[in-house]
Amino acid sequence: MAKTADQWKLEGNDFFKNKNYTDAIASYTKAITLNPNDVSYFGNRAACYLALKNYHKTVEDCDRAIAIDPNFAKGYRRRALALMNMLKFEDSLNSFKKAVALDKDQTIKNEYEDCQSLEKNYKKFFECQQADDHNEALMCVNYLLTKISDNDNLKIMKVEMLAKTGAADEARNLLRSIGATGADGYYLNGIIELYGGDSAKAKKLFQEGMRMDPDNTKCRLALNRAKKSEQYKERGNDLIKDGKFEEAAKEYTEALAVDPANRKLNSVVYSNRALTFMKRKDWLKALDDLNKSL
Repeated sequence: MAKTADQWKLEGNDFFKNKNYTDAIASYTKAITLNPNDVSYFGNRAACYLALKNYHKTVEDCDRAIAIDPNFAKGYRRRALALMNMLKFEDSLNSFKKAVALDKDQTIKNEYEDCQSLEKNYKKFFECQQADDHNEALMCVNYLLTKISDNDNLKIMKVEMLAKTGAADEARNLLRSIGATGADGYYLNGIIELYGGDSAKAKKLFQEGMRMDPDNTKCRLALNRAKKSEQYKERGNDLIKDGKFEEAAKEYTEALAVDPANRKLNSVVYSNRALTFMKRKDWLKALDDLNKSL
């Protein structure tokens, strides 16, 4: 005798209890085929997808469940968790609000508060990045990864901040674990080399990225910044040789403004600018630049 939809559901429940999510999905799918109007079938399959970290499928099943029963709290909660892991915090918070309104369980309230905190740190990350406050940005992404540990976009954000704070080895190891490929992979490897002090290798990597994807903005901007910093520095060096110390200082100042995160290059530039101040007997400015070069 053929199984009924509820029998397929019960079989799926047994698989779910044993964490055999793939077979559970197959059973719930058979239940849905027989009865596509039961909210629990979609809800249970969504729980399987969530456990497997298939967040897009989780959202799809939750949407279908909620369409059947707009008061299905578990659907809103699972949808919110999936969206949160996809870094879609605004949509996640909207679903959490509905889940909290329908179910007073403290766990859901705690998850809602976590999501609020995550959204705050996510926004702060980009604000800090824009302000070249890479240490603070790194703190933000580290917090995000404590709650959303499997998101490669967050890991890529961390790689970039590690590179810009001088942690080249840690950045390399993390990038290796992600396995980033394509033009973005060249960009990430490039900034690790750039801020690690190997500008020549970095520029080659950026160029490779642009050959692979001519429209890759990150590679193009990084390459232009690297070239521009070095051009100002070299012009300053030439002016020092000609005894034009004031003009040299201006070129070095321009070089420092191009990429404040390039500590290796900027250390040399500060040292060179200090020389221009010493030549003009401006000892306080020279001392300040020497300290910054260390």
